[in-house]
Amino acid sequence: MTSWLRWTLSRLAPGPVRFEIRLGRDWLMEARSSVDLRLGAADDGYSVFVRVPGDPTAQAVLNAVDRPIIASVPVTGPDDSDGRLAVNLARGPTRFGGPSTRVTLFAHTDTPGAAAGGFADRCRVHAGGPYDERWIRTMTRRRLLFVCTGNTCRSPMAEAIAAHAVGARADAPETEVGSAGAMASSGAPISPESVSALQALGIEPTRERSRPLTRELIAGADRIFAMTRSHLATIHSIDPAAPAELLDPDGGDVPDPIGQSEEVYLATARALRTMIERRLEEPDA
Repeated sequence: MTSWLRWTLSRLAPGPVRFEIRLGRDWLMEARSSVDLRLGAADDGYSVFVRVPGDPTAQAVLNAVDRPIIASVPVTGPDDSDGRLAVNLARGPTRFGGPSTRVTLFAHTDTPGAAAGGFADRCRVHAGGPYDERWIRTMTRRRLLFVCTGNTCRSPMAEAIAAHAVGARADAPETEVGSAGAMASSGAPISPESVSALQALGIEPTRERSRPLTRELIAGADRIFAMTRSHLATIHSIDPAAPAELLDPDGGDVPDPIGQSEEVYLATARALRTMIERRLEEPDA
C-alpha cells in the first residue's frame, strides 16, 4: 500500500465514506489473495470497495472478526436475503441521515502517472454525502512542523529539505511543511550560512523570515519534529498532547551551528537530510 493511500484511509476512516479503490487487475488479484476473497465479493474486477463504519456496534463486529466482512444493502424481511446474509444489523438512521460520501482513490491504474500526481489525479469526490471535496482535501493534507530555537538555522533548513524530499516522492501524501522557533521573534532572516548550505545540496530555502512557535501552529500539525530535548519540552509545555518527537530517529539532539563555519552548516544540513529521509520512510509518514 502506498504512503498516500495509507494516509488517506487513516484520515477518513472510520466514518461516512465509501471508498472505491482503483487497484488495477494485477494489484486486485494480489489483494484478493492476501485476504482470501473470492472473485467479485468486494470488487468489480478492477476496483475494491471499502467502508469502515464508525458506529460502535459495527466497530465491535469488525474488531471481533479477523477476516473481511462483506456487507449488503438492508433487506426488508427475512425472505429477501435468499439465504445469503449471515447477519443483518439494523441500528436506525445514519448519523447524517443519508448515504456516505463516495470517494474514488486511484491507487494504481493502467494510465501512467495517475497514482503519482496531486490530489485531483489521485482522488475523486463524488456528489452527495455529508463531505464535499474541499473538506476531504483538507482532511487528507498532511502537515509537518520543524522546531528549533530561533527559526533561522536548523528548522528552516529542515523545512526546505523536507519540502524538497516530499516533492520527490511520488507516493507521498499532499503535504504542507513549516517551521518555527521556540524562542524566535517574528521577521528575522534565515542565516546566510543556512542558505548556502541548502544551495550546496541543490535546495532553495522555503522560509525567508522567522516566526515564533504558537499553540495554533502546534494544533494544526500532524507531526512535529524538535531539534533537541529542550525544544521538545517547550512544545509539550504548550500542549502536552502535541504529536511531537525528536527529529533524530535515534533520539539524539541536533547541535546548533550558529556562529560556526559554513562547513559546520553544511554538515548540519546533510545530517538533517538523512534524519528527514529516515522519518519519511516510517509507516505513518
